[in-house]
Amino acid sequence: MLWKMPKCIYNNDLFRVLSFVEHNQKLMYIREVSMLVYGDSKYFENNTLESLCALLQKYNTVPIFGQTFSDGEYIFSDEILKKYYVYKEPQKISIRGKALIRMCGKDIDISGFDEGIEFTVSELSKIECVQLLVPIFMTIENRTSYLRYKKENTVTFYLGGYANRDQRDFIKKIYEDNPGVTYLHFGDIDAGGFWIHHHLCQVTGVPFGMFHMSFQELKNSEYRKCLHPLTEGDITRMQELAVMPEYRDVIKYMLEHRVKLEQEIISLKLMERVFGNRSKFYKNH
Repeated sequence: MLWKMPKCIYNNDLFRVLSFVEHNQKLMYIREVSMLVYGDSKYFENNTLESLCALLQKYNTVPIFGQTFSDGEYIFSDEILKKYYVYKEPQKISIRGKALIRMCGKDIDISGFDEGIEFTVSELSKIECVQLLVPIFMTIENRTSYLRYKKENTVTFYLGGYANRDQRDFIKKIYEDNPGVTYLHFGDIDAGGFWIHHHLCQVTGVPFGMFHMSFQELKNSEYRKCLHPLTEGDITRMQELAVMPEYRDVIKYMLEHRVKLEQEIISLKLMERVFGNRSKFYKNH
């Protein structure tokens, strides 16, 4: 099954960035484009990037993620944007927890790194095997939650949004080397968070469960003051999610109550419950 992109919202915001990208002649990073077009570094990624790539693919015969060639290889948005001199920032792989990474015939135990390790994607070709020493592997959407969440029985991986090609390949490698592990994803309880989870499952082939991304979190009184109202754009993007079995219940609640929730408050409260008082909670910071 191919990943199905959320429906495009054809509005002025979309055509503003389309006009900019089509006329761009110098190397730009995605968030620089977003600042120049919208005055907001994240607006492009969160609202119009997918729709822009759909238009560029449709009218310029550029492949888009979600389509496949005969060999089944996915094409990602960053590959489309490169044609227009727009790039994502250089990617790093971020992973933390009890695991062994074999590179060039040597095992590297990352368990001793309290904050995990980061390495550039250029190092991926040197990795021969990844052995998880715990029963759970979890991808985390946002960096603050990745930094905050620590459990002895879990290896965590910073995703940062839609999985790119290098993240996909690394996750597939982990899955191949560790088939008996439980795979989870932890992200925002909003349209973007669920589409990120859907895309992750589709491009990796890994059956990621969702971690604390249910309507129970939305009903939790601890998070009530952090709830945000849905926008019209949110509601549009949620229509397709509403018919998918894995999202049906939470989307129904969100649409009925017109609310959404970012994950940072959830990871904070989860760790407060684990560590108790602040002195223990912040002992490594």
